[in-house]
Amino acid sequence: MKKKRMTRNSFKRKVILFGIMAFMSIALVATGFAAWVIAGDSYKTTSGNVTIGTVTEKSLTVTLDSTEADIAFECQQADVKGRIRKSGSAQEALSFVVSGTVTDATFLDTLTVAISMPNSIKKAVGEEEGANKYITIPKATNELTYLGDGVSAFTGSEDGYYVVDNADGTKTAYFRFTVKFGWGEFFGGVNPGYWYDGVADSEDTPLVDDEGNPITTGVDKDLETILEEMNTFKNAVYVDQTYTDENGFTHTRKVAPSITVKVIATAG
Repeated sequence: MKKKRMTRNSFKRKVILFGIMAFMSIALVATGFAAWVIAGDSYKTTSGNVTIGTVTEKSLTVTLDSTEADIAFECQQADVKGRIRKSGSAQEALSFVVSGTVTDATFLDTLTVAISMPNSIKKAVGEEEGANKYITIPKATNELTYLGDGVSAFTGSEDGYYVVDNADGTKTAYFRFTVKFGWGEFFGGVNPGYWYDGVADSEDTPLVDDEGNPITTGVDKDLETILEEMNTFKNAVYVDQTYTDENGFTHTRKVAPSITVKVIATAG
């Protein structure tokens, strides 16, 4: 079938815009010599739908730095042309940094970042046989690497932790971990805004396979198919929420999921 060309004015009317947001909540757990998990009851809320708290045990205190932690499956900021492109202020955000401190870190043994998410996110990853792999997600359990004696600051974008001596004889551990999501095989590992236009970036670099052949899977699809696929993707990520309207009737709607990131410190 011959592909229909669109003028710029027609293009503006038929452009497809998309946005999927996943909200993060943060939990902290400190475990002491007996390996007990201490539940925290002191919380505050900051922007970005992130809950921040501090949990204290006799030997360890974990404190999380304030951070915005929204993951946005959106068009990239530089994507301002093509059949799918950016509109408004929303833009792709596929990672965020969890950072903070552990005190007193004299007996710190391990630092782990645990990530849990609803089944809708896992479904979008394509874990079930035959399911589309829309996105990639971070590992569920991530033990942080000790960066070595003498390290007193992070350099570059490395993840891990280091320990410094305090004047009062205690020690403080500083940690950092980057939570990363990505686009899956269904979109060729690139943002759909580029995938459906047959390019790899805002510079219109052609999408090619390992042998240099053009990849046209996305660009060959018409707008109706693209809209259907993007709605299917959205419904795979979103979760069902039941609510009651002002007249007392019960309804179900799709809402953004919440992902929990837990920082666990153990003493030994």
